[in-house]
Amino acid sequence: MSMPGFQTTMLLPSMISNAKNVPGNPVAWSDELRLRIECQVARWKQQSEVMEKVRALLETSCEAMAAPEDGFDELGSDF
Repeated sequence: MSMPGFQTTMLLPSMISNAKNVPGNPVAWSDELRLRIECQVARWKQQSEVMEKVRALLETSCEAMAAPEDGFDELGSDF
C-alpha cells in the first residue's frame, strides 16, 4: 500500500550516502547518523497508530461487503 507521506521501510542507501560502511553496533554511529535514524524511527512511531486505524477500516469494510446477496431481502419493506 502506497500512501503519500508514509514510509514502511527504511531506505538506508538513499538516507545515508555510505550505507555500506554503517557499523552494526549503534554505539559506533556518528551523532549525525544517530540523529537521522532517530528521526526515521520517530516518524515510524507516529505513523503506526494511523496505519492501525487504516487497517481496521479496511477490515471492517471488507466485512461489510461480505454480506450475503439476500441479506436485505427480508426487511418487510416494499422499497
